Amino acid sequence: MYVIPALNVNHALAHGLRYLNEHGTIEESRNGPVLVSPCPVMTMYAKSEERVLFNPLRDANPFFHFMEAMWMLAGRSDVAWPAYFNKRFLEYSDDGKSVNGAYGNRWRHYFGIDQIWRAVEMLKANPADRRVVIAMWDGINDLGSFSKDVPCNTHIYFRIREDHLDMTVCNRSNDIYWGAYGANAVHMSFLLEFMAAALGIGIGYYYQFSNNFHLYTSLPELNSTEAREVMASHCVINDHYNLANELTVAPMPIVNSDHRSWMSNLSAFLDEPLQATLFMDRFFKDTAVPMFAAWHERKSKAGDGMSHVARIEADDWRLACTQWIERRA
Repeated sequence: MYVIPALNVNHALAHGLRYLNEHGTIEESRNGPVLVSPCPVMTMYAKSEERVLFNPLRDANPFFHFMEAMWMLAGRSDVAWPAYFNKRFLEYSDDGKSVNGAYGNRWRHYFGIDQIWRAVEMLKANPADRRVVIAMWDGINDLGSFSKDVPCNTHIYFRIREDHLDMTVCNRSNDIYWGAYGANAVHMSFLLEFMAAALGIGIGYYYQFSNNFHLYTSLPELNSTEAREVMASHCVINDHYNLANELTVAPMPIVNSDHRSWMSNLSAFLDEPLQATLFMDRFFKDTAVPMFAAWHERKSKAGDGMSHVARIEADDWRLACTQWIERRA
């Protein structure tokens, strides 16, 4: 197994690209050629809350990453919400209405219990508990399934060390461009941060175990060794890192109120995303609501969304949204 020690997702992407450049081999897959690691890879994040990608060549959509993570924590499986921010999501629905492998639904509803709350209760009762496992893979229905979407991330383990919560996520097949160092870094770090807040302890390490660690090479910016090296260089050489490679854009905590009230606010946000007066937690009022308003304005062609982006309190998301819109201008 190869280990990637990373400060945050930007460093992880750079390291992952360089590792595959040096050690990966080209294989064919059902989705085209992939550059594959010869062994599983473990990514170890020291600061998983630094989850926003700033690489202009990667051009990650911060609105989609943010809103999909919110949808997951709320336990939803409807395809309409994520498809509003990324229409390709419809391709993964079997019936045009729901997503079979939706992580959030599996966390909170699919197995007949809310695994998030059960995990919190277990760790509160016994901080040394080694049986705190959240499952996403259903062996009965997923093994041999013909669904368009079965979970890539299969299980999550938690443990408390020195008053901090560590999390290990197991993944059967991990594309590093769209998945591991794109959407997954946001989804899973949101879950870790919420769990730590619910327990009243600090955020520890986030470990991502990728059994099949790979990169699709069909995109022009990824189809050669030189192109991937340029991409990797841009991950950590930009205006938002100091000389020590520390991210200079501080993330804002996502939970700023009682964790049960926060979860109630989350459900209300997905139902009424423009009603700032509904929310007690400033994360919703001052970050989630203006982010949705900016996207909604662009989607409806009523404007460029920049006036709403300017109101986003979280520095990291405001910067990423600003740059993403400017690149399209």
